[in-house]
Amino acid sequence: MFDAKDLDVFKSMMMSVMDEQLVRLRQNLPAFPEECLTILEQSMLVTIDEHLRQSENMVLEEIERTRKYLERKTEMLQKSLRELDQYYHITKLENDNTALLLKITDDLSNRLDTLEQGTVVRRAPGLTSAAV
Repeated sequence: MFDAKDLDVFKSMMMSVMDEQLVRLRQNLPAFPEECLTILEQSMLVTIDEHLRQSENMVLEEIERTRKYLERKTEMLQKSLRELDQYYHITKLENDNTALLLKITDDLSNRLDTLEQGTVVRRAPGLTSAAV
């Protein structure tokens, strides 16, 4: 947002405006005592400092509000990321389990085929399944 350089630029702009006003005031009121002008200048400086302080506080409050908002959003994103990570791990485990079950089923099918072939080979030719 605003850094010290920006505030210095703003302050110098305010000082130049104040100086211009003082010059015009001195031109319009030549008999005005120098002490009154000094007091007026001091008063303007105090007013400018107060306005700068208020502006700086407003900027800092806005920065703090924005920081809190971004922190809440970041926490929500982190929570969503954790949920996605959990979902990924669950899905991976389910896929691994499915692949393992398919492999076991395939192995059992192969064993059953082997057993069935062995049973057919051991039967004597000409015997029916009812005779065995």
